[in-house]
Amino acid sequence: MSPILFPNCHMSTKDSVTAAYGIYRNQINRLGFQVGVRAEHTATKGFDFNSDVQYDNRYINFFPSLYLSLEVEQDEVYSLNYSRRISRPGVGGMAPFYNAQDLLNTRLGNPELNPEYTDSYEAGYMKGWERYLFNGTLYHRRTTDVMTRIISLLENNSAVQLWTNASQRNSTGLEVINQFQLSSHIDATLSGNFFYSEIMGSNIQEGFDNSSFSWTVSLLSNINLPRIATVQLQGEYRGPIILPQGEIDPIYGVNLGVRRNLLNNRATVSLNVSDLFDSRTFRIKTRDMEFTQDRFFNRETRIGTLSLSYRFGGFRAKDESPSGGSGYGNDPF
Repeated sequence: MSPILFPNCHMSTKDSVTAAYGIYRNQINRLGFQVGVRAEHTATKGFDFNSDVQYDNRYINFFPSLYLSLEVEQDEVYSLNYSRRISRPGVGGMAPFYNAQDLLNTRLGNPELNPEYTDSYEAGYMKGWERYLFNGTLYHRRTTDVMTRIISLLENNSAVQLWTNASQRNSTGLEVINQFQLSSHIDATLSGNFFYSEIMGSNIQEGFDNSSFSWTVSLLSNINLPRIATVQLQGEYRGPIILPQGEIDPIYGVNLGVRRNLLNNRATVSLNVSDLFDSRTFRIKTRDMEFTQDRFFNRETRIGTLSLSYRFGGFRAKDESPSGGSGYGNDPF
């Protein structure tokens, strides 16, 4: 099948962000606090050469933050945090050009897509022991003008995917990080995030509200085999992610890295394999009053690399992890 091309698509964009911020930090006995604010002026300009349409979006924002910590005793800390942040749309989400995925599915950007804003409230507790560190955080995050995709069915039974802003997303949950020193040669970090999420998209169309419980679990372990090699194992599981019209199915993957130093630590041989079991297939379910659609994206994620490095002297190697990233951050669709 030959790809579908849209020639002569041309658009220029320019983002200008001017910011100023101030932070005050102090500690009174066991109570520490930090107060800050960042002010931003953003100007986004775009010009579509195909339609001779110019886009101009300017806005001013303030982003306050507050961090409080109470050290009850050594290695035991309570904390309360608040912060506000912004996530701006990328060029791919704003470019008003059709991008054909196949004969029946196309994507179209929205030059009037607004940034999304998140207010984050957190209450944390951290305590350390000789071989174990616990860090737990209860949180609530409220996001407005949520950047999301909506799929619409056309008359010829094909579908077009559009970027737009849903009114709000709320996430409330518990995040736990456990660090173990199992022995002098083995350590592990086990993390979990359990949360309830809801998205409100009725401003786009009636019925575009959705909610669900979900979770993520990750494990990172380093194993030192004396006089043999250092092994790093990384595994992740991510539960379903809700969308206004459906959800992204759960996904999991495992990365493996092995590193060995040679020639009196002057040379290093590293073997890395990402997505060891070739399991990172993105599956998206779309459920609408007019149609249903199931899509999957199987990118090349199982990749092995073998590298050799040699240090001639006067060089200090960086502390690098032997295994690759999880690949979850890439946009599959």
